[in-house]
Amino acid sequence: MSSFENIQTTFNNALNKIENGLQLMFTDTKEKFDQNKPKNNIFNYVNSINNDELFIYLLLIAAIVFISSTVAINSSVIIGLIAAFIVIYFLRERKIALGDNFEMEHENKLEHDIFSTAKNMHIDASIIDLLFSIKEYKNYNPEVFVLLTKHIDNLLRIESDLEKGTMYPYHMFDIAKTFHKKTLNAVHSMIHSIPYSRNSDKKHTKILEEFNILLAKHMSKIKYLADKIDATTPINTASRPKYDDKVSGQDSIYEQNYEFFN
Repeated sequence: MSSFENIQTTFNNALNKIENGLQLMFTDTKEKFDQNKPKNNIFNYVNSINNDELFIYLLLIAAIVFISSTVAINSSVIIGLIAAFIVIYFLRERKIALGDNFEMEHENKLEHDIFSTAKNMHIDASIIDLLFSIKEYKNYNPEVFVLLTKHIDNLLRIESDLEKGTMYPYHMFDIAKTFHKKTLNAVHSMIHSIPYSRNSDKKHTKILEEFNILLAKHMSKIKYLADKIDATTPINTASRPKYDDKVSGQDSIYEQNYEFFN
């Protein structure tokens, strides 16, 4: 093969590589664009609206169309629908934004060291806010404050376990009552560590009342869940005691369990 043919072959191979490279580049760009392009935006947006919101929005559409139909005759329905969808879109976006801000706010609070051992606080945002409002109490009595968060976290874990379904629901309820009592005792004992002032005393009293209300709500739910699980649990017939219809002065099974009476 002559030198000219070698040069021509090399040049053709280079052109083919450039062509293939450009084709691959544009193909990858298009595929990435198709992958990143939102799919079914309207469907997903509408599908995310729950039944309660949908009912309210339908009433809002009907009300706006009715009001607009009393003003005009021909274009009233179209104008009313456009206005209704604009209002719904604004309300929906506002709710999403507020929800995102609310969630982000409490996620940031959970990053604080007072929640370092907690794993179930996300169940109740009100408890997160309440504990965060007294975070300075940890400086006065860190040992009791750590116990306080642990007791609350354990109580919320019991509620979570009962929601998933668990054995021995009333046993779990009794344990929850113990954590409920320990939590309130821990909050109450803080009064001895907090530097006294009229405002601090007033704040502590209010905090104790709020803990009473919040924990009572959770204890009520735990009792409800325990009753619900127990109602659906069949009776364990294997646990029945052995039936003995004989009249005897001795118990054949527990013959050592007797007492003398004078």
